[in-house]
Amino acid sequence: MLDPQSRFRLSLKDLDNRLKRGEPFSGHERNCLFLNTGAARWATVSHVSGFDFDDDARALAATDWDGDGDVDVWIANRTAPMVRYLRNDTPRAGDFVSLQLKQDTGNRHAIGARVEIKIRWGEPAREPTLLIREIRAGDSYLSQSSLRLHFGLGPKAQIAEVTVRWPGGARETFTGVQPNAAWLLRMGTGKAELLPARQPVTQLPAGPVMLPPGAIPVAVPLAHSIPLPRIDFTNLSGQPCRLDAWKGAPIFLTLVSGEHQDCAAQFAAWQPRLEELKKAGLRLCAAGMDDTKETRALLTSLPAGIERGILTANARERLAEIYNLPFEIELALSAPTGFTLDQNLRLLTLYRGAATVDQLLTDVQRAAFKPEELSASALPFTGTWFRAPSPRAPLELTAMLVRQSDLDAAHAYVMENRAEFVQSRRFAATARVMADLLTNANRPGDAVPYYRNCLKENAADAVFLNNFAHCLLHQPGADAAAVSAAVIHAAEAVKLTSAKDAALLDTLAHALQAAGRKAEAVAAAREGLALPGGTPAVRSSLQSLIRETTP
Repeated sequence: MLDPQSRFRLSLKDLDNRLKRGEPFSGHERNCLFLNTGAARWATVSHVSGFDFDDDARALAATDWDGDGDVDVWIANRTAPMVRYLRNDTPRAGDFVSLQLKQDTGNRHAIGARVEIKIRWGEPAREPTLLIREIRAGDSYLSQSSLRLHFGLGPKAQIAEVTVRWPGGARETFTGVQPNAAWLLRMGTGKAELLPARQPVTQLPAGPVMLPPGAIPVAVPLAHSIPLPRIDFTNLSGQPCRLDAWKGAPIFLTLVSGEHQDCAAQFAAWQPRLEELKKAGLRLCAAGMDDTKETRALLTSLPAGIERGILTANARERLAEIYNLPFEIELALSAPTGFTLDQNLRLLTLYRGAATVDQLLTDVQRAAFKPEELSASALPFTGTWFRAPSPRAPLELTAMLVRQSDLDAAHAYVMENRAEFVQSRRFAATARVMADLLTNANRPGDAVPYYRNCLKENAADAVFLNNFAHCLLHQPGADAAAVSAAVIHAAEAVKLTSAKDAALLDTLAHALQAAGRKAEAVAAAREGLALPGGTPAVRSSLQSLIRETTP
């Protein structure tokens, strides 16, 4: 297994974070276009062709879009602009021919066919030229160019022969193909059919880009509710408050700022129907994203019945992480942002922008839904599941709480939602982190359940087994079963290290002592003292055990 701190892993994590932040993947590398000079050499024409956009380009499709006999290009980008059309206006110096192949059965587009065109030049001394193209499906990354084969013929070319090798292997020669037109080659006919000329493309006049006056409100109903960690804020008098104080009824938490007019407009739109929301059983809570004079003035002006306060810095960070859970990119919190919670403080719906009363009343109904009903209500249309989606344990929120150095909140969050976490295949890694942190914090009783949840994945890790044994021994109220398990795990850790680690022998010796196996405990302690090195603390612990155990 690769070290999580290896250069490769850290680079991969950095790349993933860049994608989540919506940053360009290409590092502002410009698009390139190369010209075949015909002498086994290529020349870059990126700038002079106008092709070198500073885009995060991904896909390219070539086609004679405007039907003028040269190849135009469509480009798709990962970030805006999502699509570019590059019309080829280079003056045409020669002739062309475009061929579309068709089979009446099976592979109708003749994917895999090969076309050979023999060109004569009207000069006896000049050898004929053979041009070859193949029809390919998926000919470029994330894109498909036109299935019409485009041949540039050069000036004064005469088409002497057109031969098709069909996908099944049969060869067929077609007559009637002339330059500067598009032709259909239908298998089995031997004669080309002229295709109608493409109609001129409607010219769209250039104009200014019109942006909406403000953020467009978006509601995101979740298919599976997500349990929230502790969210703290202070009321306008500075007294600490917690969101879970209102547990027992659906809650709509809206984040506001006095600097954004949309916040005041949201409350004004609610005003005529506040009683309707109250009768539906929805509690309304407005939390300031900042503690400015303008935000306090907005909160103070709210009607009675709306709880209000100022978010703590930790709460803002937690809500930002929660807000981004359903998305592949990181979206900054903006005001207003809303969270609808059910009576158990589980997230049902996210709002980017203002929420309407009708949307909130729908959320109240969803709060009473069973899990399968909640999933169905989140979909934009009905259908049949090939495989029902399983809820995702919010491991990211646990990691966030650990990053905030709030071990108590992380531990409480996992224990409160343990039934969901243990179903996740990724929980073992989280359990190992929590176990190690709680062990280092001298909380063996809290660490033991985490060790048990990731024992299978760490059964060959001597340090893990030693720490597990230590916590089993030192947890409050350790019983005979815990001591017996400690002996087993400590002995396995010693075996994995070939009895060459004094600290591991110290754990084994104390486990054997607690199990009443005094002679074996003393033997293990003496074996540890006989090893070279060892910290003074470990050597002192081994010596103390021998003194306590030896008559």
